[in-house]
Amino acid sequence: MRAGVQHVYRETLDSALTLGVDALRHLGVRSYQALRAARIFRTHEERGMRQRFDMSEAAYISHVRDHITELDRLIAEDDRVFGGHTDGAWDPSPPSSRGA
Repeated sequence: MRAGVQHVYRETLDSALTLGVDALRHLGVRSYQALRAARIFRTHEERGMRQRFDMSEAAYISHVRDHITELDRLIAEDDRVFGGHTDGAWDPSPPSSRGA
């Protein structure tokens, strides 16, 4: 980023998010909820990575703690707003009831 790189691709992030979505679905979370959580995580993590880029170790540790707390708040807020959403048009039932 010091050299002006604008796009950073972390090689394991996509596979980790896919694994997380799949795990949530197998635990009975609807696909749209699992995908929303992954999208929230990705957006929050990418923003945080840029913010932490040039921090001292102490500032980095403090920021990560705050970052995790904020992520918990964002996921909880999303679940509060969309968790009871009844639109199952593209995911009519949780995986556990489909025999997955």
